[in-house]
Amino acid sequence: MRFSWFFAAVLLAIIFADWNMNIAATTSKDGFGGASDMVILAARSDPYYDLAEEIAHSENLPLTHSLKDALKHKPIFLLWVITPEHLSDSVFSQFGQTLQKHRAVISIGILTGSSQEKARSLWQRRLFNGKSLAVIPREHKIFLHEKEQTTSILLNKNNVVASLQEAAYVTFQGHGSRRHWLLEDGIDLIADDIPPLPPLLVNALACQTLKVWNQESIALRVLDQGAAAYAGFVYSPLAYAFGEPKGFPFSYTWPDFPIGHVVQVQNQGYLQGFLAWPFYFLLGDPRLSFLADMPYQLIDEYENSTGRVLTYSNAPKGVIPVYIRNGARYRFVEIPGVGAAWDHALFYNQYVQQINLGSDKYLLFLHQGGDFTIKLSKNLPWKQQFITPILSALDHTTVLYFAESNFLPGLIGSGLMLLISGWFAARRQMDIRQYLPDALVVGLALTLFRGGYAVMRQEHLHALYTNRIRTMDAAFDINIWFLFSSLLMAACGAWLFFNSCSRWKKMVTVLIIIFPSWMIAGFSAGIPMFINMLAKQKYGIALYAYGQGIMALMTCIVELFVVTIILFILSVQYINDCFYP
Repeated sequence: MRFSWFFAAVLLAIIFADWNMNIAATTSKDGFGGASDMVILAARSDPYYDLAEEIAHSENLPLTHSLKDALKHKPIFLLWVITPEHLSDSVFSQFGQTLQKHRAVISIGILTGSSQEKARSLWQRRLFNGKSLAVIPREHKIFLHEKEQTTSILLNKNNVVASLQEAAYVTFQGHGSRRHWLLEDGIDLIADDIPPLPPLLVNALACQTLKVWNQESIALRVLDQGAAAYAGFVYSPLAYAFGEPKGFPFSYTWPDFPIGHVVQVQNQGYLQGFLAWPFYFLLGDPRLSFLADMPYQLIDEYENSTGRVLTYSNAPKGVIPVYIRNGARYRFVEIPGVGAAWDHALFYNQYVQQINLGSDKYLLFLHQGGDFTIKLSKNLPWKQQFITPILSALDHTTVLYFAESNFLPGLIGSGLMLLISGWFAARRQMDIRQYLPDALVVGLALTLFRGGYAVMRQEHLHALYTNRIRTMDAAFDINIWFLFSSLLMAACGAWLFFNSCSRWKKMVTVLIIIFPSWMIAGFSAGIPMFINMLAKQKYGIALYAYGQGIMALMTCIVELFVVTIILFILSVQYINDCFYP
């Protein structure tokens, strides 16, 4: 059983190593004592510098000329005034590197436009509370949300253009680029298609739409046509977006929890294993909000022996932003009936997301409406520190097993293993029925583990998958074909294990048994590694983290542990022959 203890030791090492990295990446500087509420950033050489001076003078705000100087003020908000042509991949990468070194959470807004006058107009705009719109090409629908009621219409370019002119808040989730949103195969929404717009918020969960320095930029066109704000990605988002695409997480923003803070809460989720630095940015003023006051009432608050308890009433249905003054000293948050979160959580949490700004805490969570209670604690139980990341890792990998993996490669692989097993038996003139019952037990046990976990955690997996930024697969579903290929692959691998004498051959057959967890781990780590290698050569900075690979590796270790136990129970001599000859 020493092999099993080895797996457990590796798992613990991964958890605590990643925990330490996570703390280093998310801990901000101590407090914001003497901090400026808002700082203006603009280069003296920028053509829009006059506008930056105008804003600084009008609002009595400090004007700085480099990000390092701006960060010395320890601001809560930063407004970066810049002409589109002065932005670039290298400018954003340097900006990201500086933010990483500073480690403080700041609500950043980029003020720009195709002319200085249009940039000034962007600064002067205010959001209005009205109809919300979700454009989701994979579902071939436009979802309209108003007064907690949702309807849908057919997705086509005419309907999108017409709906944009009536909306206060628009979410797009699909394929995109600096020049377009892909609505249907061969049908794009491009810059020239954007009509005059009301002062709405646009949130684009698509690749590279924030590259406003390019000609025919769709994001720049949206701003020039009247939008008050545009949130999007400089590069491709391989991550989860909290409350998206139909929860409209910006809807209930208010002055103490404005849209810039929502962007930063989302960025915290993206940093939990997915992005190397937060390249999800806001074009527009980060202090904007849809509501004039908080959308619920605080009816009770008290301290107890374990922490602090706050009770609220009359909350609307949807993604609720909660601002807790002096809440940053509490590391653990629990919302009964919703979920819990920890300041230094390793992986993305589909129920509660949070950031600390100075001494205050900001939460986002999905609520069904009515009363809710928030419990704050300074410490997280040790058992939960260990169990939660393992469950998160299993959840993320199970979602990949069932919802996004193509079952055809699994079936082909399991069929190939069946042929190899038959060839192996024929070559050695063996009775294929030898060890078949034991092999089937191994296959059934692993398949029941995977399938049983998916069934028991189905609600959690569905909630997790709903938030995943994707262009296909409308909903999470337990795929029977994956379970069948899992059974066949594991049984064939186990049969080869029982019929092998070499230690190394047995180790290879164990990898066959737990396929595809190790393949997902390698793929999830290898692809970001390759992209980061190219990005470092071109931009001088990595783009993606390796959280998905770490989660898949943790799942692989758990499955190795399960398989080792099963093999040990079935026959001690096989384990001894394999690892202790």
